[in-house]
Amino acid sequence: MANTVCKKIDTLAPILSKAYTGYYWLSDADHPVILENRTIQYQPVLNPFIIEGRLFCDQENTSISIRHIDGQYLIYQIFWDQVASENEISEDQLSYLAASGLAAAGIKRLKFRRLWQDQKEKNCEDMRVLLPGPVGFIGFEMEENHD
Repeated sequence: MANTVCKKIDTLAPILSKAYTGYYWLSDADHPVILENRTIQYQPVLNPFIIEGRLFCDQENTSISIRHIDGQYLIYQIFWDQVASENEISEDQLSYLAASGLAAAGIKRLKFRRLWQDQKEKNCEDMRVLLPGPVGFIGFEMEENHD
């Protein structure tokens, strides 16, 4: 995937000041913190840490994925405005049922965009094929009776 579309971020610091829609789940919490166009209220410390986060910044049209694995953060950012400029990339939309911690807050489904890249594949006689790329969170679908 082109570096202009998906970028690895080394620390949480660059993302803490922006407003997001999404969620993050702390290691000592029973349920996630849900954001609706708000900044993350978290100061990076050893404990508690963010186990998982899926964020979308409407202002910058970017998706952030946060995972904490083996004591290290894996943070990736997808720049959706760059997708249109990459002529060999296509995309589709996905949605998944919300886990119980999110469903309790009135969230029915999580919405994502998946990127595909058109590349020559040596195992297919150098024909062009679509290879799966990153998947980025883009928002929630709320329950109808949720305020």
